[in-house]
Amino acid sequence: MRLAALVMLAIAGLHLVSLMLAGPLAAGLAGALPAVAAVAVAAGLWRGWRWVAWLALLGAIVAFGAVLGRVGVSPVPDGVLYLLAIAYCAFSVMSFTLLWWGPRARRAR
Repeated sequence: MRLAALVMLAIAGLHLVSLMLAGPLAAGLAGALPAVAAVAVAAGLWRGWRWVAWLALLGAIVAFGAVLGRVGVSPVPDGVLYLLAIAYCAFSVMSFTLLWWGPRARRAR
């Protein structure tokens, strides 16, 4: 789960980059809240808390759609939004794989 935590920290960094590129007046504190939440989720994933991984998986799926919905209408450049969407998609696939195959791999040993 530590690799998933590192991906979530990258997502937090991308949110901060998008906040800097859009300007604080355009995004306000709404751009900083996902970054703070991503750091909190990364801390939970680093500790190996599975319930945080389940919540983060659901949140990443919703965030993927929300980011794609902002393409073209946001003051954030589209390239940064596409990078965020790719990062959320990668995190979703990674966390699903860890959550689904984790217990089965332990039982197979």
